Amino acid sequence: MKKKLALLMAVLTVAFSLVACSGITHCKQCDDKVYEDGLCKYHYEVNSVKEKVDSVGKDIFDLLDKE
Repeated sequence: MKKKLALLMAVLTVAFSLVACSGITHCKQCDDKVYEDGLCKYHYEVNSVKEKVDSVGKDIFDLLDKE
């Protein structure tokens, strides 16, 4: 009985991990195909530019605070 239960748990674990790791095919923010990081090419580029602008803005404020 213990062996059957252990085998069942192992099979279920593998099955759940396969389902959880299945690929995402559409963007998180629209219905376009995924380009990278779960986003389409447009949303990926918008987010990367936003992160760069935020980083530069933070650097400028840090420089102004030091003065």
